[in-house]
Amino acid sequence: MIADRLLRGAFEVIDRRRAPASLRAGVSPAVLGMIASLSTAEVPGRAAGVAVLRTVHVRRGARGHLEVFGSYSRGERRFAVAAQLSHRTPPGSPWIVTSLRLS
Repeated sequence: MIADRLLRGAFEVIDRRRAPASLRAGVSPAVLGMIASLSTAEVPGRAAGVAVLRTVHVRRGARGHLEVFGSYSRGERRFAVAAQLSHRTPPGSPWIVTSLRLS
Protein backbone atom coordinates (compact mmCIF):
# COMPACT_ATOMS: atom_id res chain seq x y z
CA MET A 1 0.00 0.00 0.00
CA ILE A 2 1.42 3.36 -1.04
CA ALA A 3 0.32 5.22 2.11
CA ASP A 4 2.03 2.68 4.35
CA ARG A 5 5.26 2.84 2.35
CA LEU A 6 5.36 6.64 2.31
CA LEU A 7 4.64 6.97 6.05
CA ARG A 8 7.30 4.40 6.93
CA GLY A 9 9.78 6.28 4.76
CA ALA A 10 8.93 9.56 6.50
CA PHE A 11 9.53 7.99 9.92
CA GLU A 12 12.86 6.56 8.74
CA VAL A 13 13.97 10.05 7.70
CA ILE A 14 12.72 11.62 10.95
CA ASP A 15 14.62 8.95 12.91
CA ARG A 16 17.77 9.65 10.85
CA ARG A 17 17.86 6.18 9.31
CA ARG A 18 17.38 7.43 5.75
CA ALA A 19 18.32 10.58 3.83
CA PRO A 20 15.54 13.12 3.15
CA ALA A 21 16.30 13.02 -0.58
CA SER A 22 15.07 9.42 -0.68
CA LEU A 23 11.49 10.71 -0.26
CA ARG A 24 11.66 13.29 -3.05
CA ALA A 25 9.57 11.22 -5.49
CA GLY A 26 6.75 10.61 -3.00
CA VAL A 27 6.25 13.86 -1.09
CA SER A 28 5.65 17.50 -1.99
CA PRO A 29 8.53 19.96 -1.53
CA ALA A 30 6.80 21.52 1.51
CA VAL A 31 6.32 18.15 3.21
CA LEU A 32 9.89 17.13 2.38
CA GLY A 33 11.15 20.33 4.03
CA MET A 34 9.07 19.64 7.14
CA ILE A 35 10.33 16.05 7.39
CA ALA A 36 13.93 17.17 6.90
CA SER A 37 13.49 19.77 9.66
CA LEU A 38 12.04 17.17 12.03
CA SER A 39 15.05 14.94 11.39
CA THR A 40 17.31 17.61 12.90
CA ALA A 41 14.94 18.75 15.69
CA GLU A 42 14.07 17.25 19.05
CA VAL A 43 11.02 15.08 18.40
CA PRO A 44 8.78 14.14 21.36
CA GLY A 45 9.43 10.57 22.41
CA ARG A 46 12.55 10.07 20.27
CA ALA A 47 14.50 8.98 23.36
CA ALA A 48 11.99 6.13 23.79
CA GLY A 49 13.07 4.53 20.50
CA VAL A 50 12.40 4.55 16.78
CA ALA A 51 8.95 5.24 15.39
CA VAL A 52 7.01 2.07 14.54
CA LEU A 53 3.93 2.47 12.34
CA ARG A 54 1.07 0.54 13.98
CA THR A 55 -2.13 1.25 12.06
CA VAL A 56 -2.95 2.90 8.75
CA HIS A 57 -6.45 3.70 7.52
CA VAL A 58 -7.22 5.20 4.12
CA ARG A 59 -10.42 6.95 3.03
CA ARG A 60 -11.25 8.63 -0.23
CA GLY A 61 -11.35 12.39 0.15
CA ALA A 62 -12.17 14.98 -2.47
CA ARG A 63 -11.63 13.96 -6.08
CA GLY A 64 -8.03 12.88 -6.56
CA HIS A 65 -7.22 12.84 -2.83
CA LEU A 66 -6.86 10.19 -0.14
CA GLU A 67 -7.13 10.92 3.58
CA VAL A 68 -4.76 8.77 5.64
CA PHE A 69 -4.77 8.41 9.41
CA GLY A 70 -3.31 6.00 11.90
CA SER A 71 -1.00 5.49 14.84
CA TYR A 72 2.64 4.88 15.55
CA SER A 73 4.60 4.12 18.67
CA ARG A 74 7.92 5.02 20.21
CA GLY A 75 8.65 2.61 23.02
CA GLU A 76 5.51 2.35 25.16
CA ARG A 77 4.02 5.64 23.91
CA ARG A 78 1.41 5.87 21.13
CA PHE A 79 1.06 8.82 18.78
CA ALA A 80 -1.26 9.81 15.93
CA VAL A 81 -0.38 10.44 12.30
CA ALA A 82 -2.50 11.94 9.52
CA ALA A 83 -1.72 12.72 5.91
CA GLN A 84 -3.29 13.66 2.62
CA LEU A 85 -2.19 12.02 -0.60
CA SER A 86 -2.95 13.60 -3.96
CA HIS A 87 -2.54 12.45 -7.53
CA ARG A 88 0.13 14.28 -9.43
CA THR A 89 -0.86 15.73 -12.75
CA PRO A 90 -1.61 14.27 -15.24
CA PRO A 91 -4.33 12.07 -13.72
CA GLY A 92 -3.26 8.47 -13.24
CA SER A 93 0.26 9.39 -12.17
CA PRO A 94 1.67 8.30 -8.78
CA TRP A 95 0.36 9.51 -5.43
CA ILE A 96 2.28 12.18 -3.52
CA VAL A 97 2.02 13.23 0.15
CA THR A 98 0.80 16.84 0.19
CA SER A 99 0.07 17.17 3.91
CA LEU A 100 1.47 15.43 7.00
CA ARG A 101 0.63 15.83 10.68
CA LEU A 102 2.29 14.03 13.58
CA SER A 103 1.06 14.32 17.17
